[in-house]
Amino acid sequence: MRVLHILGATDDTGGILSVIRNLQTATAPRGVQHLVWVNSAYHEVRRPSLTYRLSPGFIAESPNPVRLLCSGLRAWRELKQIERDGRFDVLHAHSRGGLVCAMAVASLDRRPVLFTSHARGRRVWLYRVAAALPRLHMVFLAHDMARHYGLIERWPKRSIISSSCAEVFFEHPLGQRHSWPISHRRLRLIGVGNLVRWKQWDLVLKALRLLPADAKKQVEFSLWGPTLTADADSEQFARELRDFVQANSLEEQVKFCGPTNDVLACMKNGDWLVHPTTNEPLGIVIIEALALGIPAIVSRSGGPAEIVIPGKTGLHFAANSAENLAGKILEVLRGEVGILNPAEIRESVRNRSGSAVTNAYCRLYDEIVHGQAKR
Repeated sequence: MRVLHILGATDDTGGILSVIRNLQTATAPRGVQHLVWVNSAYHEVRRPSLTYRLSPGFIAESPNPVRLLCSGLRAWRELKQIERDGRFDVLHAHSRGGLVCAMAVASLDRRPVLFTSHARGRRVWLYRVAAALPRLHMVFLAHDMARHYGLIERWPKRSIISSSCAEVFFEHPLGQRHSWPISHRRLRLIGVGNLVRWKQWDLVLKALRLLPADAKKQVEFSLWGPTLTADADSEQFARELRDFVQANSLEEQVKFCGPTNDVLACMKNGDWLVHPTTNEPLGIVIIEALALGIPAIVSRSGGPAEIVIPGKTGLHFAANSAENLAGKILEVLRGEVGILNPAEIRESVRNRSGSAVTNAYCRLYDEIVHGQAKR
């Protein structure tokens, strides 16, 4: 089976490419071949390596809807040239630019195509129109995302398939569980993600500022993630975070660790993951943390609230509330939180492993190919 992933990415970051890498790794024994269609500006920095098709005009995202529409339609026309070298069994689109291309394939070519929605888009009507196309199959990462679009699961037309976590996270030795208060060490909080405003890293810093002085000394927060140099607001947001740390004398509590291509190495020595955003469709990094037996504090919003079981595999805090987040950190410091042991935390996300998610996608791929053969 040959699968073309219609993406248009300009850089090797984010969860979409992690999912594709997990699919490639898990389906290799089955003889499935994956080709990832990206922008010519793309530069691979992560492993395992993927096989790419480069296109100068195809982009994944743009704040300009006209530019995105033109890019998607251009990709649809270029798709015909790509398939002159061999037809793909499955066309699997991922980005908003990919969605435009997928809609053209389904409606104009009258050919089955799959689109995975990795975000909660603002143009809800567009996704509803796409979902109504007879030959377009849609995947949502979480039930919350499907509800956002006013759609319900109806396999194989609309499916809920989680983002996946690489098997290496499930194979890594589980760390020791610590219960606070501990006099000789700090509570190590970890954050992993791009320094972009919608990730809401400022909520964590505001929560740390609100802690009592004695509690503040017992906490450190390590934030791993790049500033997006092509995004002026990302650079501004990073400056605001650093200025906030300095203005509030949080230099001893907050460490900006920069970009990383080894999430496992960043998290394995952490005690708790903190994921503050209220607009996260799912959050692969949360699955990765739980697979390592590390509990998570997440916003009571979106996909993360479906992954983390409060009082068992982590805690929920009220969306957008630095005060409530500070309260949850205090609960951990005071030993007021009863959490499952690391092995049980790992098992809570076993169904989101690379192999489990791949099985779900392969079942859907087979359905698409079978339906295509009947037409």
